[in-house]
Amino acid sequence: MLFIVPCLALLVPSAAKAQTAPLCTSANGDGSYTVPFNWALKPSGLAANTNFRLLFVTSTTATVAPTNIATYNTYVQTRAKAGHSAISDSCGNLFKVVGSTSAVDARDNTSTTGTGQAIYWLNGAKVADNYGDFYDGSWDSYAVRTETGASLTLGSLFTVATGSKNNGTKHSSRPLGSQQGVELGLLSGGEGASPLQGSSSSANSRRRFYGLSPVFKVGVENAAILSIDLSRASITEGDSGQDRSTLINYRMSRRHSAAFPFLACVDTASSTATHRTASGGKAADWNLVLRFWPYAAVNLNADGGKCHLYNY
Repeated sequence: MLFIVPCLALLVPSAAKAQTAPLCTSANGDGSYTVPFNWALKPSGLAANTNFRLLFVTSTTATVAPTNIATYNTYVQTRAKAGHSAISDSCGNLFKVVGSTSAVDARDNTSTTGTGQAIYWLNGAKVADNYGDFYDGSWDSYAVRTETGASLTLGSLFTVATGSKNNGTKHSSRPLGSQQGVELGLLSGGEGASPLQGSSSSANSRRRFYGLSPVFKVGVENAAILSIDLSRASITEGDSGQDRSTLINYRMSRRHSAAFPFLACVDTASSTATHRTASGGKAADWNLVLRFWPYAAVNLNADGGKCHLYNY
């Protein structure tokens, strides 16, 4: 029997700051994962509520022989978790290899179809403005970073295994796992580099790989966290007619004459439930209402996720 125990976290502007490794245990409604505004790996200049992704080249090598993309994903995830301290294991487990096998294209494996968002080297410069820019055959920066965020010196012929063409689809004859050899991205040569397609290796050789993060969302600037345990309002999953409500009064330390941002989150540590209001014949997991005196009640519209950013 599963017990669902909610906890409300309300983030409001404050001078308090904290450096933490964010958890990627529950995605926002758009599929992103919120990171602190002052996160060590947040690219410089990004505003709150901006989405971005991080890219690295593995500091170690692995064989290009496997034909299953999951093998390569596991490899870059292992490297991500062993890398920079600001990457939690839950986030590290969501990194994907920028690579193609005969069965899957790199752009599908990494969910980089459509317009997307900017991609940056992990602890480094911007690689591309969006997914189209990422797959146009050249990048904004070749200042390579590894999973630790350290710079990597490029030799005269620095290659990364991709099994792909520059547009992110599989190479017709040299995908990862091919016995005819594997396509390599060429990072040397500055503007002459071809990051996903440009050289080739023999089958079963050992190579470096690209690891791409999930989508991160910049959190509220200088946010303090107010956590209220609502365990006394817990119910057994599957119960009906068990509505519980708790009134929470929180007084701001100062008046605000202009709009300010805050992030409201529902965390269900003992359940996989996400915040979802009743609709389409489906019952509500949680239906949280926030009231800001003297303003009217505001429904927390975070269906499918656990956090929602507001400006008031």
